[in-house]
Amino acid sequence: LTFARSRKGNNGEGGDLMRAKRQHLLLQGMIEAISQPESIFWPMAIPKFYDAVTNNRMYTTLTLDDVYYLWDFYKDRDNYTIESFVVGDEYIYHPGMYPQSPYHAWVFVAREPGFANLHRDIESKLNKTVESAPLLNSEHPQNVQSQPSQAP
Repeated sequence: LTFARSRKGNNGEGGDLMRAKRQHLLLQGMIEAISQPESIFWPMAIPKFYDAVTNNRMYTTLTLDDVYYLWDFYKDRDNYTIESFVVGDEYIYHPGMYPQSPYHAWVFVAREPGFANLHRDIESKLNKTVESAPLLNSEHPQNVQSQPSQAP
């Protein structure tokens, strides 16, 4: 889990955004592992699976009864397509803290005013239209000012 949880690094993998991407990779891997009987995530024996995941490894508020309920969805898994979307640095950036920037707290700022590209790409993903096309005009667009979205 260190791979998925770490925020530190000097190899381009540090920070919250890269951590989110690594967590995303871990979740994708777990989904794949569910279909492999030799995997520790093999869920066919529900109590054993629940114990393997939670016993001194992970805290969850899910009870074993909750897992049985959720497991009922597994039988229909082939009827669903899993889509994913990571809000990464193509949408937001950290401008630094005061005095290097006007911010006195750790914040993420939209690369486009009103998060226009993020809204467009989420809508595109939900409507299964065109593929996302992130807009990156520069590495750190300091001149971008985030504006709240205006209702039409």
